[in-house]
Amino acid sequence: MASQVDDLVMLRARIKVRSGERVFQGGELFELSGEKAVQEVLEGAAELFDRQRHPPIAILGELERRRLEISEIGPQSLDAYPLAEFEKKALAGGIRRAIVEGCQLEWLQGLSRLKATARFALFDLRVEAVDYYLHQLQECWKTKREGSDTRTISSFFSAEDGVGGGLAPTRSSRAHMVADAIGGCRGKGQEYYVVGPDWAEFANRLEALTQSVEDDIKECLRTGRVLVVEEAAGGATLVAPYSWASRRWSTKQRKDLFFLMSRDLPRTWFRRGKSLKGKARQYEMDFLVRVLEANYAGAQLGGLKLVREHFIRSAVQERGVTETLAGDAWRIAGIPDWKTKGRLSDHGGRLTEIDFQIG
Repeated sequence: MASQVDDLVMLRARIKVRSGERVFQGGELFELSGEKAVQEVLEGAAELFDRQRHPPIAILGELERRRLEISEIGPQSLDAYPLAEFEKKALAGGIRRAIVEGCQLEWLQGLSRLKATARFALFDLRVEAVDYYLHQLQECWKTKREGSDTRTISSFFSAEDGVGGGLAPTRSSRAHMVADAIGGCRGKGQEYYVVGPDWAEFANRLEALTQSVEDDIKECLRTGRVLVVEEAAGGATLVAPYSWASRRWSTKQRKDLFFLMSRDLPRTWFRRGKSLKGKARQYEMDFLVRVLEANYAGAQLGGLKLVREHFIRSAVQERGVTETLAGDAWRIAGIPDWKTKGRLSDHGGRLTEIDFQIG
């Protein structure tokens, strides 16, 4: 357990700060215990000084505690009905609407603005967005690691394993660890900063928190918690949520993409049990066909097949569609070797049956 001295955090006053009988003017450096430091930093009265004697775990821990669930962005929009309503009403006539059924829609232009808004929504913070505090923590870690020695270890060594030895992986080593996990970098060696157990733990937790936010934003795009609209000469069109599963983050500089958090949309759109007709039915059909064909492309290489009955059962349970709609999707999908049992002679004359989960 950290001592009271280890708990001290070096701060720089942004405004006049009173601590006990002392008053610190703006720009002046001073130290406070973790709990008091958290209060001054989160209230905007002070900021972290980058040269810390001990890792500011108290500040990082408070951000971890204030992390909110992904549902704060809004409900998933993978079902056909809310997507069809969105296209019909929020994009009526190919034009992005500002108000739909009494709900104000906040359109976010560009990926950078989406990320900033999403990060703000994912933390219970009042004065500044989380980026402001993460930047300070990252500067503290940057100063610490730049003044530290490094060590190269030839055997595989995870970030968690390194904490006990006071080792924190360099950026290149973190990338190697991912490859190493699938056998891609065995024996090449990993480079670590020699910083002590406390700083190594701090670095791992900071990396995990930062990455979790990035992962949540990607998940929001894949599951329709954030809807994406592409504007072109012909008007605004919806980018299907499931298409983000295979996309790279190559949209950073694109100004023709607009993002909308599903929390802005009418809640009634997300109630299940509505019959699917017309465009809504076609959207669900297209979704199921795309899922089938995408999984078929990968599964057939491993000699796997999906049984029609398994697919229909999954579609009914997970998507709420009728057996007729699921059967129609199976019928028109381009999956010939799943429609004829044992057709692939390269796999012993028969495919291995697999259960299927629809995302």
